[in-house]
Amino acid sequence: MYFTQPTFRVFTMLAAMLFVGSLSMAVEPKPIADEEKKLLALLRSNEPFSEKAIACKKLAIFGSNEAVPELAKLLPDPQLSSWARIALEAIPGDEADKALRNVSQTLEGRLLVGTINSIGVRRDARAVESLAERLRDNDVEVASAAAVALGLIGGDSARQSLRNWLTDSRAEVRNAVAEGLVLCAERLQAGGRSDDAAELYDEIRQADVPLQRVVEATRGAILARGEDGIPLLLDTLRSDEMKLFQLALGTARELPGRQVDVALADELARMAPPRAALLVQAMADRTATVDVNTLLGAAQQGELAVRLSAIEALGRVGDVSCLAPLMQMAGESNADVSPAAIQTLANLPGKDVDEEIVSRLSNTSGSAYQLLLQLVGQRRIQAERHLLQALDDTDPAVRGAALNALGETLPRDRLSVLISQVVEPKHSEDWPVAVQALTVAAVRMPDREACATELANATQGASSETTSALLEILSRVGGSKALDTLAAAAKGADPQLQDTSSRLLGKWNSVDAAPVL
Repeated sequence: MYFTQPTFRVFTMLAAMLFVGSLSMAVEPKPIADEEKKLLALLRSNEPFSEKAIACKKLAIFGSNEAVPELAKLLPDPQLSSWARIALEAIPGDEADKALRNVSQTLEGRLLVGTINSIGVRRDARAVESLAERLRDNDVEVASAAAVALGLIGGDSARQSLRNWLTDSRAEVRNAVAEGLVLCAERLQAGGRSDDAAELYDEIRQADVPLQRVVEATRGAILARGEDGIPLLLDTLRSDEMKLFQLALGTARELPGRQVDVALADELARMAPPRAALLVQAMADRTATVDVNTLLGAAQQGELAVRLSAIEALGRVGDVSCLAPLMQMAGESNADVSPAAIQTLANLPGKDVDEEIVSRLSNTSGSAYQLLLQLVGQRRIQAERHLLQALDDTDPAVRGAALNALGETLPRDRLSVLISQVVEPKHSEDWPVAVQALTVAAVRMPDREACATELANATQGASSETTSALLEILSRVGGSKALDTLAAAAKGADPQLQDTSSRLLGKWNSVDAAPVL
């Protein structure tokens, strides 16, 4: 696998950090100075390469200025150079900086590239002049490493040196110079010099550099300007280049201020549907200032892809004002819109949404009433009184929705409500739904033994069909009481219950059923 220089450098640093972390736990506590002397003696010995490599890693923990000369001697060694640099990058103080600078004057090729990378990691400001000279090196890898190192170091001198090479004829070097300048611009912005950062970002964007550098600089140029960066953000959203469009979507999530939301809403109306659907998601992710009305409008009409995206987004950022419009969408005949709206209604945040749903139960009828009952169950709203009233409705679909909602919401001490609907249903056609609702309620009860006892008691005097259904539920609940009830039924005189219990015992989820069987 091939890594770019910056990626390889980061990968190496992470590997070293992980190794250092493991050593900090594995090495027995010893005086640091004694451990350092032991490791330095190993480096001076004739021990094999592998032992010296491990010693270098350990010196990242125990090393001090005393270790710098010995580590510096290893920098020209093709086998040990990278291991020595791991330690030198970690040892504090000017001595390590000086050693890396001095040795870099005698190296070339990949050994020099690695040493320059370490200088950049340490952000050695005294190396700026020599690194600037390296930008003209005939080896493009060396020049590129120097450019990135200058970016890591930052400062006016490093920045100006890089600017002078942004038009270099070598494409690889221009790319590295642009990367270094992006790093410099980030430092400027972090230091409160946003105007200078924006100017530098613009310079990079307008240079002949790879698209990735343009993407990075465009993001920085927008953010550095704050709300003044909105025009550039919109221009980037309109770009034919997909990477720039994607960059704009990400940056839109980062740029603060309500004016951004206003601008995005205006742009949404002009954007082609496939992109508009993606922009909707970016707008919804701006949770601090999101314009819910704009998303709601997009959800109600227009291209299907945009509508579905907006409906889904409302499930994250919508409020009680969205309830009625979403219920209308849930009632549409469109096979995509209706289920999406129902799912969003189930997810719509806010206790006030729950309260509004309950308040509507008293004056709603038909399919809307059935939907409200369904939402009571999906949102786990406590509305037992309304649900019990719905059990007397003439519409089986309404009664079924109420039963399902009771299964999702009834507390332990009200389980008898559903048990009665199974044992003595008011409407025979509701019985399968009541059984399913009781199953849902029973398996979520925290005290399974108490639940099983109540279910077992309900089998007394019940029909074979009803008792079989209750035994099925008991097998789902589990526990000792449920097992005893199944065992008794298996040994009883009713053939149907014998068959049901034996089958359920055969699927019991523990070996406790073995003695019974």
